[in-house]
Amino acid sequence: MSAVVDYEKLVVDISKNVEQNRQFHSASLIGGAESVSVVHAAIETVSKDLSPEQKRRLESEFVAEGPLRDLLADTDVVEIMIVTKNEIWFEKSGTLSRLDEGFLSELTFNNFFHRLCDDCKIQTNFESPFANGFWRSFRVHVSAPPVTPQPVITLRRLKEIPIRLEEMQGKGWCSVEELLQLRAAVQSKKN
Repeated sequence: MSAVVDYEKLVVDISKNVEQNRQFHSASLIGGAESVSVVHAAIETVSKDLSPEQKRRLESEFVAEGPLRDLLADTDVVEIMIVTKNEIWFEKSGTLSRLDEGFLSELTFNNFFHRLCDDCKIQTNFESPFANGFWRSFRVHVSAPPVTPQPVITLRRLKEIPIRLEEMQGKGWCSVEELLQLRAAVQSKKN
């Protein structure tokens, strides 16, 4: 039986190691391979007893998507809602479910939030706590303090082929009569 891993402590130790080397800040400004190699070296230094998968999870927290990796890859997941570091919900096949894991720490959650905002070229601040953008194949909506205690992120997958009204009617979204009324309203440009 393997020992329970104290990821919170490892995140702190890795962060200290990265900062002590003073390479992370300049490498993260450059981004890319330099940043990943600095984090990878720090992980190797403080986590010698971890399995390769545990080390990959730690690395993902610092330079990638953390616990969202599998959700982002699953095209049946249409929405991901990150309420807190440990409260992540997703919609798959019309069912809303809570993810069994979360970000390993507030630090890695906040780092993900800032990387996401940088990638989307959006920002939040006290005067503008809401922002919207696009990231990979997702529409992004964020709200941040002072509106929420910490950042809240919603990722909505963009459909490759837009859904047609007939498909929505077939799924019970509206009746045939309502579909005809909606189509007539759209054609007459009524909103």
